[in-house]
Amino acid sequence: MTDSSRVLLVEGAGDKEFFEALLPKLGYIDVGIQVYTPTDLKAETDGKKSVRVKLSALINGFQSGTTKRLGIVLDADYKTAGGQGTEQTIKDVASTLNVYGYANSPKNVVAEGYVFEHDRLPSIGLWIMSKDNKEGMFEDWLKMAVSQEEQPFFQKVLNTVNDIESKRFSAIHQSKAEINTWLAWQKKPSLGIKSVVQDNLIDLDCTAIKMLHQWLQVVFPKETL
Repeated sequence: MTDSSRVLLVEGAGDKEFFEALLPKLGYIDVGIQVYTPTDLKAETDGKKSVRVKLSALINGFQSGTTKRLGIVLDADYKTAGGQGTEQTIKDVASTLNVYGYANSPKNVVAEGYVFEHDRLPSIGLWIMSKDNKEGMFEDWLKMAVSQEEQPFFQKVLNTVNDIESKRFSAIHQSKAEINTWLAWQKKPSLGIKSVVQDNLIDLDCTAIKMLHQWLQVVFPKETL
């Protein structure tokens, strides 16, 4: 099923690209953490629902030893657009994990970072991408990590996107439009989301990244690497 016993399961290709670039920068080099999307695990589509479907196979892998550590990264999304928000996202993951004997609610490790505990099986980490620990998406969260050096240019991007009349994108996708415009205006606009890490466009010492790193250290402790 997988070629790694330490799995970080994300919603889609963009998330995968970001984490594959970020993990080495945070010191996770040659330690066997594999980032997977649902389609990497033979799901028909990527997305939050497909992540929940694939959780069962990964948890079953705890029994056989094919999975030893598991972290999940999901968007909170927006209730106003039919999404779940952080609270309901946690409840939905909990209902999936509950079947296998995991706790009804997770332990809050850091802001946006949680761990579901089990009496006999390894803990499972859950990180939720949001802008306020209530609602939001990956791009909302990423905006909090833009480096100080990049801020003046990024502000120009925000102003430009905000000034567009008759916007074709919805309000909840404002941050997506801003991040993608920002990437499109870089020296090498074709590099994609990984360039925010590779070109030092984000600050690895900012609060958002530090908290993510703390959560990763709990989910993938050094003694298991």
